[in-house]
Amino acid sequence: MIAVLIHQPLVLVIAGGVFVMEAVSVILQRGWFRYTKKKYGAGRRIFLMAPIHHHFEKKGWYESQVVMRFYILCILFAVVALSTLKRSKRSVAGPPLHDDFRTMPYAETESLGGTAPLHFHLYAGLPDALISAIAHSDASGIEVRHWGGAMARPAPDAGPVGHREVPFSLTIDGSAADAAPLAAFATGGSFLNFLHDTSRTAAAYTPENFRRLREVKRAYDPQNVFHRNHNIRPA
Repeated sequence: MIAVLIHQPLVLVIAGGVFVMEAVSVILQRGWFRYTKKKYGAGRRIFLMAPIHHHFEKKGWYESQVVMRFYILCILFAVVALSTLKRSKRSVAGPPLHDDFRTMPYAETESLGGTAPLHFHLYAGLPDALISAIAHSDASGIEVRHWGGAMARPAPDAGPVGHREVPFSLTIDGSAADAAPLAAFATGGSFLNFLHDTSRTAAAYTPENFRRLREVKRAYDPQNVFHRNHNIRPA
C-alpha cells in the first residue's frame, strides 16, 4: 500500500523478493513441465520441487537452514527496497504549502504546540452527583478508571509515588470549562505520569514525600540545574 501511495510499485516487488521467488518458481516449474511434455512427450522439471524452498530441502538442506537463509534474504531484499526510495516524502507530496523546518535547541521545542492536554483527576468515590455530572458533561470523552490492587498496597520502601490508595480517576477529553464541574469532586491529587500541568507537580506526592524530595534536591542539585518538565525546587 505504501509503495503504491508513493508511486513506487517496484519497491513492493523488491521488498517481497522471497515471495516473488516462491511464486515465480512455481510458474516456471509448471510452465516448463507443460511445454516439455507437449514437445517431448514427457514433462521435465527445472527444480527438484516447487515452490523453491522445497527444492533446497530435496538438495539436502535442513528445514532450519532454509528458514534461516530465507530470513537473511528477506532482510537483504528489504535493505535494497529501502535504498531505491530516492525521492523524499516532500517530492512525492509536491511543493510544501509552508516550510519551516529548522534546527532548534531542546528548550525551544515547547513552542511547537500540539494536542491540547487531557484533564486528569483522582476521586475518593463516585457519588451520584458526580455520575450525573459525567452523564450531562459536554466533554468529547470521559474515561472512568478503577485503581487498586497491588499498587494500593505499597511496601515501606516503595518510593514517593503518591495517592496509591485513591480508587478512581477520570480522564476528561474536553476544555477546562468541561472539566471544571467534574474537578469539583476530585481529591486535588494526581499521578505524575498523567499530570500535564507542571505548576501542580506537588499534587502528585504526599506533603511529607514532597518535602523529602525537596531536601534531596537541595543536597544533589542546589542550583536547580535539572528543572525541565515537572520541576521540584530545592528546599
